[in-house]
Amino acid sequence: MKRTHKQNGITLVALVITIIILLILAGISISALTNQGLFTQAQNAKNLTEEKTAEENEILKNYLEQMNAITGGTSGGTTYTAYAVGDQVTVGGESFYVIKASSTSEEKVTLLAAKNIDTTTMLQSYSAGTVAFSSTNYWSTIEGITYPYDLNNTATSADTDAIAKARAYGTAKGGTGRLMTVEEVVALGGDMDNYDSSACPSWINTSNYWLGSADNPNFVWNVSSGYLFNYNFSNDIYYGVRPVIEISKSLIS
Repeated sequence: MKRTHKQNGITLVALVITIIILLILAGISISALTNQGLFTQAQNAKNLTEEKTAEENEILKNYLEQMNAITGGTSGGTTYTAYAVGDQVTVGGESFYVIKASSTSEEKVTLLAAKNIDTTTMLQSYSAGTVAFSSTNYWSTIEGITYPYDLNNTATSADTDAIAKARAYGTAKGGTGRLMTVEEVVALGGDMDNYDSSACPSWINTSNYWLGSADNPNFVWNVSSGYLFNYNFSNDIYYGVRPVIEISKSLIS
């Protein structure tokens, strides 16, 4: 007796037909989406979002710049006390004048001692003695030098030199020390051509003191009773040491 086998499952022909039908349906769906512009609309929406974000960022940047211009600070960052030229402050019990404006974004400030210093006690004093600028004209051997020449960053010949004393004073105050330059006096109203400092603020002319600028191989600039003058480096009769210091504003009391 013959047995018949019943075949189960899908035939290969049916599988192929099913795949073809699915591909046709997928093509129709993609074509429909494309014809309706959905992809284009999505891309346009993305582009519009990016444009609006860029516009908002630009507006925010402009607002921050305007705020910084008004306050002199950096929004979101650390801010410090702002100082203008001529402001009088106290550091370590001694008085100083601001000689360079310092905004709220700057942590340090540049100050001129209110008086000359006693080079022995290293304290400001109305009775501070006069000193020679230097024991030697140590800058005269520098090649290619042009005048006026700032000597503050040039090694002094001895600890007793005026710049060395100013450096030591600045260190004692918790910062750096130097002498004021002739260019700084000019910026405040001094006139090198006419040897005149009378147009400077009055506190510039309250003492006679050496500046840190050489005028030639033998002469150094100084301030003397309303005059912006130069004199031989070895003179120890007329001028004293009036330091400029750069310190952190946190040291101002």
